[in-house]
Amino acid sequence: MQNIFQDNSLIRRKIKETLQLPDGQYEWQITGDIYFQTFFYLSKRFGEPEVFDDYKNAGTWRFAVKQYQIHVYLNCSWVVFLMFGKIGNQRIESPALVKWHRRCREVSGKLLYGYLSNNDRSENTMKIVDALFEQFVVENSIDKENITKEEFDDKYGMAWFDYCQKYNNKIINLNRKELDEKYGKEYKNAYVRHALKTLEQFLKNMLTPIWIRDVPYNIKGKLSDKEASFYHRYYDNINIKFIKNQ
Repeated sequence: MQNIFQDNSLIRRKIKETLQLPDGQYEWQITGDIYFQTFFYLSKRFGEPEVFDDYKNAGTWRFAVKQYQIHVYLNCSWVVFLMFGKIGNQRIESPALVKWHRRCREVSGKLLYGYLSNNDRSENTMKIVDALFEQFVVENSIDKENITKEEFDDKYGMAWFDYCQKYNNKIINLNRKELDEKYGKEYKNAYVRHALKTLEQFLKNMLTPIWIRDVPYNIKGKLSDKEASFYHRYYDNINIKFIKNQ
């Protein structure tokens, strides 16, 4: 099983919105204020966590939820929610990047890939390289008859690479900023949407109160009776199986 979200903004925002957490100084620190509350709640409700390293973390609770595993992990300062599943493509890309890569495939025969040597290039590509190189030589007043390859690489190597990249961008003819604004920066296919929905249900279940005598608590801490009554609606909203320590 693979880490579906790699701690990206999709999972962070879902955690923040569902648990209604305030903004932190850094996006990944938003769960810092519920650190001890989480330990207390999960310990009382499910039992002690697994501790893989006494020095580095306070424990991990593992849950089987639908076809996923969700881990609640307490590092030294904040709570981390990890979600694991079987995904075909681990590169979760933005719609803008998907559009960019699709366009690159369409014009791949005209693009200059820096990782290819001249011996690996097609005859048509070499014609493009030669013509572009002649332009570069003229624009930079390079005496190509009296310069070694080592001297060229040392003095003009990066400039030539940037020149080729500008050519590639011209061929692709897409504006990345405009793509981000039009298509969005986050990619969510059906699998990712289902995983996020499942995570939301799990997080809401963690808001379900438990009682110590007559005092209700959930993953965020102590509740009023009114809050406990409200959050009780999430009791049994999803089937959660706690994976106990071996």
